Amino acid sequence: MPPTIDMAVVFGRKSRHLAHAAIATARRAERLFVTGETGKDSGDNPRFGISESAYLLSAISFAGVGLSRVSVDPYHPKNGVDNARNTMRMVREIEGVTAIGTLVGVMHSTQTRRLGLTLATEAERGGIIVDTLSLCASPYPFDPYNRFDQNEAAFEIVRMDELAREGVFARPEGLDKHLPYATDLLKYHQERFKAENPPILNPSTADNTLRTVHPDELQAMYLQNK
Repeated sequence: MPPTIDMAVVFGRKSRHLAHAAIATARRAERLFVTGETGKDSGDNPRFGISESAYLLSAISFAGVGLSRVSVDPYHPKNGVDNARNTMRMVREIEGVTAIGTLVGVMHSTQTRRLGLTLATEAERGGIIVDTLSLCASPYPFDPYNRFDQNEAAFEIVRMDELAREGVFARPEGLDKHLPYATDLLKYHQERFKAENPPILNPSTADNTLRTVHPDELQAMYLQNK
């Protein structure tokens, strides 16, 4: 991670590993944007009405980091592309920024390549000049023998293929070499997961040792730190 950070974007997920990376980044960044609603990476947050960004904000606040330099995506993103696009929109339209010295993207370790490409592309399309883009992957202990980690890695390859076909970013070099294997592995795991009753939560989103707060309490904390 760079010693000084002009701006950082945290791509939401319920993960204590990502939360720790977000906290470390928040302590260095001049400006921090936290994204994420509810989706496949939210773990059990939806049961409590907690978004991914609210989960991460609570972790940052309880670590003693003030929220005055932190902003949350207000545009209700549905995926990583929305997260990056909305953040760059906020940077340009609300913050009035068209040039960033050092921009850091913070994300779960398995999603680094896809989200990094997305962030770089959306910054360029938004007319924002970035001198240095650094990616900070969460310290998640990826296990190639773990079926959840296998499934997620395969999903990332297939998803990058979809996004490249949609023109979200240029097709990554070497993607086609791994795509057939990833597609078969993803299909295998999806069929296996469907057969399980009850389903088992992905440990990367289920493992949570951080306290999560109600959105109203979080809003009060944010206003107190303004």
